Formats: sequence, C-alpha cells, structure tokens
Amino acid sequence: MKTRSGILLGLLAVTTASLGARDAGAVGEQNGRIKGTVSEAQSGIALPGVTVTAHSPSLIGGPRTVGTTDGGRYEIVNLPPGAYTVEISYAGAKPMLRQVVIRPGETAPLIFTAFGNTFWSVSPTQPIAALPMQIYLYATSAYDEQHAQAWAGALVLLGLVLIISLAARFATIWSDS
Repeated sequence: MKTRSGILLGLLAVTTASLGARDAGAVGEQNGRIKGTVSEAQSGIALPGVTVTAHSPSLIGGPRTVGTTDGGRYEIVNLPPGAYTVEISYAGAKPMLRQVVIRPGETAPLIFTAFGNTFWSVSPTQPIAALPMQIYLYATSAYDEQHAQAWAGALVLLGLVLIISLAARFATIWSDS
C-alpha cells in the first residue's frame, strides 16, 4: 500500500509542477527560479518573515535562503537546473517541505498555505479544504478507505486539468481561425 501512496503523491507532484511552470524571463536563460507566497490557511493572511530555503546537489555553495516580504511573497533566483527541496520555516510552526524541479528559463511557482484547513465551509468568506491537500493527507493515511478516496480525488483533479487544457486549446484554435 505504501507504493500506491508514493505513486499517487508522485503523480500529484508531476501534475502540479506541469501546471505551473512559466517562462522565467529572457530567452535562452540557463537558470530558473522559485517564487510564490506563504499564507495562513484559516484566514488567508500573508505571513511575513518566513524563511524559505532551497536545497539541491545542483547548488554550488550550499542552500539558498530568503525571507518573505510583508505580502508573504518570496523569490529565489539564479538556480541551476535540477531537483530541489524547498523548506519553509516560521517561528512556532513545524517546517514544511516541498519537492520541485527547476528547468532552464522557467519559474517554479510554489504557494505554501500554512496550517491547512480540513473543514468544508459554505460561507464564501471562509477558507475551505483544498483538493491537493486532502489527496496528500489521505494518501499518507494508514487507512485503506482513505487511500481509495485519495486515488479518486487524484482522478478528479487530473480530469479537471484535462478539461481545462482542452478548453484552452480549443479556445486558442477557434480564435486563430
């Protein structure tokens, strides 16, 4: 059952990474960057002063560390291509880790939401549970029923990505003709 969870998490990571990669800047740029925001899940308030560290064997001179701005934003630039582990740490909170692959000339967007919300809310002003977070929590659970729900959630997420991708493709084809 551990391998199914690992495959599910890998599939989710690949899907998330393929959705978000954008051009980093100049054409022919050999390095990439990681940028994003850090916010508190319950209130959505940006968290300033959070430490964001990128670790990779590709980095010469050791890990790169930046802090978030008053708006909770961060950016780590001039990263050589390769696999990275990004760690965020904040006083009084357990550090969070994410895996990301940097490609030349691309930006890897990472949005961290601290203290994820696992409850459903019908109020539009309150935060609700996020499907990727539920998939992760259920995939790492010890219960087979939750593993099945994680697989179903991953299928729903992939279906949404497919539908949005096809809709965008058809929209661009129709606008060109």
